[in-house]
Amino acid sequence: MKARTTIDPDLIALLGRKLYSSHPIPIVVRELLQNSVDACSRANIMPEIALKVDIRHIGNDKYITTITCRDNGIGMDIDELLNKFLCLGGTGKTDIRTKQTVGGFGIAKAAIMSGCYWSVRTHDLFVSSRYVSQDLDVAEREYVDGTTVKVIITENPTYATNREVARMIYGSDVDIDFTYRREGPYSLGKNFNDPHAGLLLPAKRIEEVTGWTGYSVDPVENPLFNISGYSLFRLNGLVQFSRDKVWGSDRQINLIVELTSTALPSSKEFPMSMSRETISNDNISLSAHKWVQKVDENYLTVERNHNREDVEDTEQLLHGYLLEGELGSGEYVKRDDETNDEREQRQSNEKEALKLKLGNLTRETVKNELDDYIVQDADMPLIMLSNYDKQTDLFDRDIEIMLLWSKLLEIVIPEGYEFGIGLTHEPFNSCVMLHSGVQFFIVNPDFVVENVRTLAGLIVSMYGSAIHESAHIYCDTHNERFTSLEAMIRYMSADHFMMQYASIKRSAKSINLKN
Repeated sequence: MKARTTIDPDLIALLGRKLYSSHPIPIVVRELLQNSVDACSRANIMPEIALKVDIRHIGNDKYITTITCRDNGIGMDIDELLNKFLCLGGTGKTDIRTKQTVGGFGIAKAAIMSGCYWSVRTHDLFVSSRYVSQDLDVAEREYVDGTTVKVIITENPTYATNREVARMIYGSDVDIDFTYRREGPYSLGKNFNDPHAGLLLPAKRIEEVTGWTGYSVDPVENPLFNISGYSLFRLNGLVQFSRDKVWGSDRQINLIVELTSTALPSSKEFPMSMSRETISNDNISLSAHKWVQKVDENYLTVERNHNREDVEDTEQLLHGYLLEGELGSGEYVKRDDETNDEREQRQSNEKEALKLKLGNLTRETVKNELDDYIVQDADMPLIMLSNYDKQTDLFDRDIEIMLLWSKLLEIVIPEGYEFGIGLTHEPFNSCVMLHSGVQFFIVNPDFVVENVRTLAGLIVSMYGSAIHESAHIYCDTHNERFTSLEAMIRYMSADHFMMQYASIKRSAKSINLKN
């Protein structure tokens, strides 16, 4: 008997949960769609793909989701079913490759098999999770063309589920017979069939770089969730992941970063990570994200100039050095070369110098390149004032809060990551703004002190806001991955924060919370 490695089906399900950071519903939709397109490509026929998402309420605020995908592709014989589909990591045929093929089932089976139940009907064969768990033989059925895969998921759908599913389907360049049904107290009447779902609008090529091409496309209206202002990262025409536009940007068009590859997922040339939720090629990833940022900045500038006509010169920069994060550096020990009194005097002098320079700042709209404002040997950090009125009676307090904000950001932002800080009177707590590739972490001092009665409460509250904004360095969208990132940053920075807490509190003791 040949030696052969095996893997427990429960472990496959666990891998499926851990491999992907997003909710399982849109991930399974993406993997099933990808496999169907691959199967049709290998058969060299026009895809006929039917995808159905059925979400049902089963009581006690619990839902069950059934996802079914049927295609007219090449299908599988018994050898492929046993040695490809039921072998973790085994992929589709490799002797027929086209520009649309991403690699058959491959590691994606971990996502498919992570459901509480799954089944595959292909040609005259049928197998399900029950057959595997009970060690049953593959069943024979009446012959049918193509393949039908069904997956049942017990995790409740989230608010973002419809949005992510819509982007996977309506942002991809493929014609799909899409059926969506949701029953329960929050169905919102979203029950429909769209026989020609998919991105059928013309896309305009606006950027071409080695490794990827950039397109723009008008907002995509659909019965599930309109797609407007998103950045869609596609591989061979299929959306792999997406990002929201930068906060404050008025961009309505969608951007498409289109990658093409004939490499198998196991190849070093494959441009995506194993989960296909990020671009693995650093050069491609950096250039693509910078292009998206540049487009968003253009819309950000237009929005401010157009909609804030009552406010003159609403965006300003003050010369200074870029701050750097400390998260992960391990340098949490208090300086031994100065006493508490010396430290407080030094910090007081810095604050007074900053107040004087900000007070004398002329109201000039920033037109120069950001490099003109970065002075590494300056005595204060690089600062942006965005729609901030420095004539406020609380100007001194705002400076104190901004400096507190900078200290908290240094604790939660990765070691060596450069950034700027700033103030705003826009109606939000804090946000991240882009200028020429540099991220500015902006805070509204009026909002952060609202409903806070003690200095300790203010520091802890702003520490939480700093964690939230720093998570946006890695993830634009508020999804499950974002929540996990917040938890990771909180865990990694907690000791540093507590070691610095007494010093931070002393430096912020003059902040007046009574106004």
